[in-house]
Amino acid sequence: MKIKKFVQEGIKAKKLRVPTNETILAQNDNSKEIYFIESGEVRIQRRVPELERDVEIAILKGGEFFGELAVMRGRPRNADVVAVTDCELWTMDTAAFKESIRKNPEFALLIVEGLCHKVDSVNQKNEDTYTKFKEFTNRFEEISVLWHSLVPY
Repeated sequence: MKIKKFVQEGIKAKKLRVPTNETILAQNDNSKEIYFIESGEVRIQRRVPELERDVEIAILKGGEFFGELAVMRGRPRNADVVAVTDCELWTMDTAAFKESIRKNPEFALLIVEGLCHKVDSVNQKNEDTYTKFKEFTNRFEEISVLWHSLVPY
């Protein structure tokens, strides 16, 4: 997404430089901004208390955006976002984002395309998870058969 082009056309956004390893958003924050990546990479991660660690959800690069759920749903952030590399970002508050969508169909279309890309990515991850779970189940069944052949009843 070429957010810089839209900023030059009058969309209200602020430039933000973020150094490597800096947390941009924290899980459960109430902030209400959307972020567009001009350059760099960010990691989206979520704390899973049962595992006592963070789980990576996605790596996003230049041209992608994040933070849209909090903006559109008015809820706290559901994940941390950390700069993997030095990043140049553009940020928009809720009012500017919604105004930009209403006033600029090309911008709105790019947002829809970005959301479709995210849905495709989630679907692929779900498919990969299903495949791994199926492989695990098959191997577990093989071990169970082997175990029962070795252990007398």
